[in-house]
Amino acid sequence: MLIAESNKTVEDCGVIYFPPSSVKFEYLVESDFRSSCLFKNTATYYHIKVGEKEFKNAVWSYKDPDPEVDKIKGCLAFADELLEP
Repeated sequence: MLIAESNKTVEDCGVIYFPPSSVKFEYLVESDFRSSCLFKNTATYYHIKVGEKEFKNAVWSYKDPDPEVDKIKGCLAFADELLEP
């Protein structure tokens, strides 16, 4: 199942972030889980739900990152094992 595709991704610390306009949000369910990064602030996580399959906390986004990494603001990253080249 293709959930995100873009030729305008951004990379930060080896992680690929997709612009929100390239993500099919109908397959994402916001999680209660949050994590903090000293440089990126708080990450919001999402579960991927496709039919009966669910991948918990497999997607994350920084809604208000530090200005030094503003390029990832609002973009979404996927767990490595879910990415295909």
